[in-house]
Amino acid sequence: MNGLKIINRQQKNVLRISNILVILGTSLNLSGLVGTQDTTHRIITIGYFLIIASLASLEYLKKNPNLRILIGSRLLSAQLLICIKMILFVVSDDPNAALLITTHMVILAILLLLALLAYLHYFTYILAVITLANYTLCAYMLGKEEIWRNLPIYILLFSAGAFLSSMLAKGINAVLKENAQYKVDAQEALNTLGMTRDEFSAYIELTKKNGDKAMLDIFSVIGDSAREMLKKNVTYLVEQDKIVYDKIGELIPEFTPSEVEIAKLIVEGKKISEMISILNKKQSNITCQRTKMRVKLKLNEKDNLRDAILKRVIIE
Repeated sequence: MNGLKIINRQQKNVLRISNILVILGTSLNLSGLVGTQDTTHRIITIGYFLIIASLASLEYLKKNPNLRILIGSRLLSAQLLICIKMILFVVSDDPNAALLITTHMVILAILLLLALLAYLHYFTYILAVITLANYTLCAYMLGKEEIWRNLPIYILLFSAGAFLSSMLAKGINAVLKENAQYKVDAQEALNTLGMTRDEFSAYIELTKKNGDKAMLDIFSVIGDSAREMLKKNVTYLVEQDKIVYDKIGELIPEFTPSEVEIAKLIVEGKKISEMISILNKKQSNITCQRTKMRVKLKLNEKDNLRDAILKRVIIE
């Protein structure tokens, strides 16, 4: 599953959760189980429920709705409802206004969390600013010291939420860009090889199972164009290796004929034990000649002899 699909699935989950919370919250409030039962509050709650129902209807009418807009409008309408209720608590001289305001700030924090989970980057800043401005207004109108004391905590809480959302969004965007570039690079590689994604996957599986014999088995699972492309590439590499192999003596004239023989075996990747068998020489003899070759090429102890020979041949 790619990054966009994961984000889309996450946003759908947030939308479902917000729908459940809206239905549950409004139902409990209108039934009289929770919240104030003042007529004004009930009318506002009913209006809010109708707005959400309308948004939900539009959601099902559209084939491919914009989830960011749906979630954003859902959360913003919920925030405005709660902010209006908080102001009504103050102007109605409710004795429990301070407690009700604190309770509703918790709900607003939950809305901010949902916005963060839905990857609504800039929207979290909007929610945070509106929430803090509304709380400050309520604190000013109510004029109670305990309300003012909580303001720095809420500033820290909602600012941190908005900042975390920003960091999360940047991280996700970076991953999506890298994923998109990876897809482009992978497709270019497949086009170069003349292979489909399924053919390449089959080759990987064969490589895991059969090791070096996988190249023989791959011809049975790939198409004609990919087969011809692989043949051309392999033929080209073999020809290039042969050119390098044949020119070692010519391009490194300071090597003796015996050293040229060893150099060719080194280029082939042969080990000293294999060189002993092929050249019918002692290990001390081969080791001594390798040392002389390193001196002629002016190599340090950490330098790789094979790389140095190939580099010398290619440059020449």
